[in-house]
Amino acid sequence: MSIYEAIFNRYSVREYRMEKIEPERLEALKRYLKTVALLDEEKPVEFEIVDNTDKKLQATRMSP
Repeated sequence: MSIYEAIFNRYSVREYRMEKIEPERLEALKRYLKTVALLDEEKPVEFEIVDNTDKKLQATRMSP
């Protein structure tokens, strides 16, 4: 999928499932986020992974 296709085929998610992501998949996502090429090196980018399946809200902040 090209960026052009992604822009015009995007959609908003309004309903979320309250299921935990498998640890292997979460680790793969974290590894991928560390390798993402930035469009502008001067702009800081930060990713936040939020786990709200437990009663306490937990967030993990990451920078590539």
